[in-house]
Amino acid sequence: MTRARHVWALTLVVAVTATACDRRGKASPDRAAPPPSPAAVASVASAPSASSTAEARPGMVYIPAGTLRRGTPPEATPRIADEEAPGDAVDVGAFYIDALPFPNEPGAIPTTHVTRAEAQEQCARGGKRLCTEVEWERACKGPTGTAYPYGDGYRAAACGTGVTIEEASRRPTGEHAQCKSAFGVMDTHGGVWEWTSSTWARGSSDASIGVLKGGNSRAGELVGRCANAIGRPQGKRSTTMGFRCCAGTPTEVPATFPLVGVPGLEPARADRVSETFASYVSAAVASAGGRVSYLKAWTWQPVRNEKLSAFVACSSGGCAAFIGREEGGKATLLATVPCGKQADLLRLGDPRSLRLRSIDGRGTYARDVTYMYGRVDVADVARP
Repeated sequence: MTRARHVWALTLVVAVTATACDRRGKASPDRAAPPPSPAAVASVASAPSASSTAEARPGMVYIPAGTLRRGTPPEATPRIADEEAPGDAVDVGAFYIDALPFPNEPGAIPTTHVTRAEAQEQCARGGKRLCTEVEWERACKGPTGTAYPYGDGYRAAACGTGVTIEEASRRPTGEHAQCKSAFGVMDTHGGVWEWTSSTWARGSSDASIGVLKGGNSRAGELVGRCANAIGRPQGKRSTTMGFRCCAGTPTEVPATFPLVGVPGLEPARADRVSETFASYVSAAVASAGGRVSYLKAWTWQPVRNEKLSAFVACSSGGCAAFIGREEGGKATLLATVPCGKQADLLRLGDPRSLRLRSIDGRGTYARDVTYMYGRVDVADVARP
């Protein structure tokens, strides 16, 4: 046993003994045990209740059986529509997961530069295995299914996200105490990418591509979500790719959703704009006076599995371009762009980028419209 492991194990014993004494009412107030390390806290928190038949495993967190809402629902942002399941329910059996990335020691630099098979071998030496993708995501989202390990709102400081993966991969584990799921699993994000035993099945049958979770990047709000994942060849080695281990009977439910549609912009019939969108238009345009008239409409598919409606509507008080999403009979308005009576939407080179061209009292102008992971951003006016 290394010195670091010995210290960790000793701390855990002290913490558990102190807790037991407190419950018996025999611990002296002036002889309380010192606070345990973050990893020890995770281990103590993982111990099952007295009514559970599971056994505590040092350094591992026990995750009870439950339902995972996998991926990200269409109405939530940010979201990568062609890489994430749409929030479908998956039943995940009980399992154990290491509190920290391998070697699962607080203050250690994560082990990297291993293929998926080599990571699996390392886990097997300790009587463990690689986690499946759904197990990893459930451990990260916690019992209530939060978007990030620490909650639903993004906080860069919680896991130290928003930096390059090269910088993040050199960090010792356990430095961010708030980077912990409600189950007690630590450092799921902010450090290295972590191999899972799952295959990248999003619109693909290539069994050679494995799934990695966690990681870091400049786009911290996007990458720091529990739903985020990347696919890489299983034989790839990188100083930015590590792993953590699980134990127990695995739950494997591949993310085998289809990739639908061809990205692009196509004309659509303006009279088929739904009544739900019409109510948005009435509130924004008809309030200026006069009857609303629909001029042009388009179907915009910026990426596969994401289809949006775009249209220009006018009244005597002015015109505006509207962009929204309709899902399950419910419409959500994503952007409203005031414009002149002569307005058109054009696709730029990338199907995620459009240009609104219009004319006002000062002449012609343009505004770029960009799809960004479920959101629609509108640039300032640009004139020739």
